[in-house]
Amino acid sequence: MLLDFAMMYFNVILFCTLIGLVAFVASMFIKNRIVLINSIGVLVMAAVILVSMTQYTTFSKLYSDELNENSVVKSVTIRAKMPENSQTITIENKEDIERILGDLSGIKLKKENDITFHEKGYHVEMIVTTQIKKNHTSTERVLLELGNDYLDHYKIISESDHLKTIESLVKGE
Repeated sequence: MLLDFAMMYFNVILFCTLIGLVAFVASMFIKNRIVLINSIGVLVMAAVILVSMTQYTTFSKLYSDELNENSVVKSVTIRAKMPENSQTITIENKEDIERILGDLSGIKLKKENDITFHEKGYHVEMIVTTQIKKNHTSTERVLLELGNDYLDHYKIISESDHLKTIESLVKGE
């Protein structure tokens, strides 16, 4: 039980320990308590700002390792998770794949730890081949849980029509 608690709040415990160590080391060099407290306060505020900034990203940044200039998306398989339309389609047409990636590339995201996946949405699987070296490639699957307001464990915070191409392909248009 104590281990579960420690693992659940590991980042907080680590941050508090780091602040304590910084305060201890700083107290050896700074004898004036007011200056010491102000210095530690500034460090804490800077750390909080840095941590909050890491919660915001874009689709392009989030998947930059998998989807970059050396990558080719071979196919995209979309499984619609809709009660009225539960189907799976596979797209290999380069123009359709580019349209899907174009729709997704513009979205801005915020990390959400307690996001719940809705019954409606799409499970998207991309087969991506990446050129590593001359005559060496790597093929991997990129999996996405995608809905109107979420992408995996991220909330979509930008106004975009990121499902436009996916919905039209699923409908057969």
